[in-house]
Amino acid sequence: MNKRRMVARGLRHYWRTHLGVLLGATVATAVIVGGLGVGDSVRTTLKHQAAARLGSVQLAMPAHGRFVRAALADELSQSLDAPVAALIQLAAVAARPDGTARANRAVLYGVKPRFWQLGPDEIGPDHIGPNEVVLNEALAGQLLVDVGGEVVIRVPRPSALPRDVVLGADDDASLAMRL
Repeated sequence: MNKRRMVARGLRHYWRTHLGVLLGATVATAVIVGGLGVGDSVRTTLKHQAAARLGSVQLAMPAHGRFVRAALADELSQSLDAPVAALIQLAAVAARPDGTARANRAVLYGVKPRFWQLGPDEIGPDHIGPNEVVLNEALAGQLLVDVGGEVVIRVPRPSALPRDVVLGADDDASLAMRL
């Protein structure tokens, strides 16, 4: 018996096993290639969404719970020869005045007019009056607030000591604003 004949007899005898292996390899290849295609599509979509949200922002420099001089933005703008905007980011609680809806993990940004130059012209200092706030769609939906509605924003009052220190505990540790 030569090699060819032995291979042919083996293929003929184990054809069901070989067919199962071939179909299993085909299905596994299809699953892996499909997963890679979906992963690449998701990655591209997320990259486009992030770029759309960032607009012309290239760099963010968080102060990690500390405040810095507002003049630092001017100095950085001159050094980098690029537009720089300062802002304050605070953890906040947003609620309806009647207390029917509340968002405990909101983020409040305090910005100057120069901030709006980094984004589209739809909103900005010309469109926002005193005691007004801009809410994103998710927060407005959670609070069930429309344009012109009122919200109460509560932020922690700044303190030299952290809030979890016993000596830093204060009954009036937050500040509320009706906007």
